[in-house]
Amino acid sequence: PQLQKLNLAVCDQITDASISQISQTCTELKDLVVPCCDKITDNSITLLSRCKNLERLNVYACKKVTDRSISEIAKSCPKLAHLDVFWCAEVSDDVIEELKSNNPTCEVDR
Repeated sequence: PQLQKLNLAVCDQITDASISQISQTCTELKDLVVPCCDKITDNSITLLSRCKNLERLNVYACKKVTDRSISEIAKSCPKLAHLDVFWCAEVSDDVIEELKSNNPTCEVDR
């Protein structure tokens, strides 16, 4: 069985390369928690769109996460039920509205 839940909270050595590996090898991932991981950028979060079963994504205070990756997640992860982008200053209300239009039941912490 593949990994479905992964919590890497405050792991300051997690990089885009780490998330890229996770997105390639853990395609059944449902729950990813990576708050306060300052080295994570849109480049890797966009790759999580491969994880079609993603239900929960927590990128709380990941300062390099922006509208670009959240928009891709909104389009590609129809099962997303919870998104935490609190303290992600580069994530706009517009992209949250896009997410909600694709998935009206998704809860967003902002």
